[in-house]
Amino acid sequence: MLRFTGSELHAVLTEAGIHGCRVILVKDHGVYLMSELGENKPDSRGRKYVAYATGCNPDVDDLDS
Repeated sequence: MLRFTGSELHAVLTEAGIHGCRVILVKDHGVYLMSELGENKPDSRGRKYVAYATGCNPDVDDLDS
């Protein structure tokens, strides 16, 4: 079962509501939810608001073990 934190998920749902688009589940470098449309990070390396599943954030969790 995947779990997401409330604060991260709230930001993603708010962005999807503003743009009137869907929320999508992505599994590439980690597992996360993001809105279909939205603001990108300033360095253009991905969406500004994403909600990583607990234990599936490659910047925080060791995914190689």
